[in-house]
Amino acid sequence: MTGVFTGDALWEQFCKEHGTAPEKRKQWFVEEPIHQDGQTWLLQANVWGPSTQVLADGLDEFGGGLVSMAPL
Repeated sequence: MTGVFTGDALWEQFCKEHGTAPEKRKQWFVEEPIHQDGQTWLLQANVWGPSTQVLADGLDEFGGGLVSMAPL
């Protein structure tokens, strides 16, 4: 999203822009957004699968080191 948002304002803007139902908040890391170059990024919880490996390969460098990947 363009702009820097946090907390409830972040969630309201995210729902508005992406048509996400407000009750889906637990599926997103709303309390831990990533702000970079005037953008706000949210990571979705519990979306890991074989097709997401490409995403994982780039996350370590995203957000100036705010995101890291480690096996459980």
